[in-house]
Amino acid sequence: MSEQRYSPSKTPEWWDYTSFDLDNPVAICGPVGPVEQLPLVAAIINNLKLDVRDGYFAGMDELWENGQAIPYEHDLCFRRIDMEWCFNLIRPDPH
Repeated sequence: MSEQRYSPSKTPEWWDYTSFDLDNPVAICGPVGPVEQLPLVAAIINNLKLDVRDGYFAGMDELWENGQAIPYEHDLCFRRIDMEWCFNLIRPDPH
């Protein structure tokens, strides 16, 4: 994905999915709690055969401890939970 950003159509002081340099931007806001719904997001994407390879996923901010993000192996690491409970469950080729 290009790092170039355009002026957002909805919120000029902030970016939104319309500011990405893509032909057909897809923005998906994953559940930020409860995370138990993440596999459902993957199932919906797979069942609808959505192509999200150029998608932008917005989710929960990572927890910080002692001035840095918690380790990937931590039980409360949202990066790990997102990968294991959602992203790794999405079929790479939607067709």
